[in-house]
Amino acid sequence: MSYTPINQGIYSLFVIYLILIVAGIYLTIKMISKWRERKVKSPLYLSFVFIAFFFALVFLAIGALETIIT
Repeated sequence: MSYTPINQGIYSLFVIYLILIVAGIYLTIKMISKWRERKVKSPLYLSFVFIAFFFALVFLAIGALETIIT
């Protein structure tokens, strides 16, 4: 059984995913802190969006890492 070689562009894509994950975590924490000081609903809803963005990026990064490993 033969495998096709890994596309070298996956490494830079994985790094970009990691940077976006860190940025998503930072923005989520910032939005939750804004919600705690103001007690209005909009920062809370926006933090839910960033949490969903974080999970989507984590799953994409896991897929990219699996491509790199195998």
